[in-house]
Amino acid sequence: QGRALISFVIDENGKTVDVKAVDNKSATPEMQRAAEKAVGKVSKLIPAKQGGKPVRIKYVIPVSFRL
Repeated sequence: QGRALISFVIDENGKTVDVKAVDNKSATPEMQRAAEKAVGKVSKLIPAKQGGKPVRIKYVIPVSFRL
């Protein structure tokens, strides 16, 4: 069991970029790689907007594993 923290950016076009695991002690390296791969496969998302224009936004989300 464990929880990997994954950081990523949704760019102006809704594409998920810069996906990487945040260093933490709650997940094994294998879990971190699996979580990065899963988040990287997310299809196109709706980008954030500021002043009516699409902008990049950074997220950090937990991905939990139960074995």
